[in-house]
This record gives sequence, structure tokens and C-alpha cells, in this order.
Amino acid sequence: QGDICRALEALDPAYLELMQQMLKIDCDVAARELGISNEIASLIIALKPAELEALVERLTQARPDAPVPSP
Repeated sequence: QGDICRALEALDPAYLELMQQMLKIDCDVAARELGISNEIASLIIALKPAELEALVERLTQARPDAPVPSP
């Protein structure tokens, strides 16, 4: 699970939110297009809004130049 968290932290915050939206619409197609496993896809989908927001906040603090997605 730690490897998965580190991989997610390497993503751009806006991209992470877009990934979650895509996966919620059509998980199989989105996972294939994104090149991620079903396990990773399930974890991204399962992120609650507060968890996603906390992760995005951590990402933007770690990378001040990262764009902050609009609410």
C-alpha cells in the first residue's frame, strides 16, 4: 500500500482528480487508457472527497508550483 501512496503522490493534483472522475464513469476503459491496474483503479475510486482533498493538499505543499484545482 505504501508504494501505491507514493505513486499517487507523484501525480499532479488536477490529474489525480481527473483520473478519479474517468474511473468512476467507466473503470475498465479508463484503467486501460491510464495504464493502471484494477487494484490501483479501485483505490483511486474509493478515495472519499476529504481523502482526495487531503492528498491534493499534501501534493501542493510538497510541490508549490503544482496547479491547485478549482473546487
